Amino acid sequence: MRYWDGSSAVRRRLHALARASAGIVLFQEFIPYNLDDWLAARLAAGQDAAVAACAMVESCLPADVAFMNDHGLMHFDAHFGNILTDGRRLYIADFGLATSPRFDLSAQEIGFLKRNGTHDMGYALMRLVNWLVTNVCGVAAPREGGPVRRNEYIRACAAGAVPAGAPPAVTAVLRRYAPAAAAMNDFYWDLFGVDRATPYPGEKVERVLSAMR
Repeated sequence: MRYWDGSSAVRRRLHALARASAGIVLFQEFIPYNLDDWLAARLAAGQDAAVAACAMVESCLPADVAFMNDHGLMHFDAHFGNILTDGRRLYIADFGLATSPRFDLSAQEIGFLKRNGTHDMGYALMRLVNWLVTNVCGVAAPREGGPVRRNEYIRACAAGAVPAGAPPAVTAVLRRYAPAAAAMNDFYWDLFGVDRATPYPGEKVERVLSAMR
């Protein structure tokens, strides 16, 4: 509660979970890796393997997120620990924060979904770009102080700078998605480091996503 500045909405949510009379356990087929671990293994196999892996991720991730959203499901937590892979395709998992306009929502919740409709796509692309910049371009985040250099690097790519020393395929991905990643990184920097009530920059993210199409 302190983390969210005593939010009454968070308090009601936690109380509702504590009073729930039932829970659901969902079993699915075994998928061997989450995307974080699989990409780390491909990186350890060499740069060519890492670049090929990222090509697969880029071919699947935007399409999978778009399919999910187009069918009325918003995930809100699609980091690479929550995406599974068999090395051939991706499987989005862990729907603990998911919601949908088909649910029984309040007017406030419906408004939230409308304002945050581009979040999943922007977030997924941010994760891909951040991973590439950290692991392929070598701009690692320090243990303390936050990923300031990484975010600056991505902003520079978004402004047109060519990533130095990156393989051509990675350069193409960064130039394509850096504007979305920069907008999302700035949002999350403010959300977690400045103000928990930072509004999602929906119009800005929509503009950069539209420019990619």
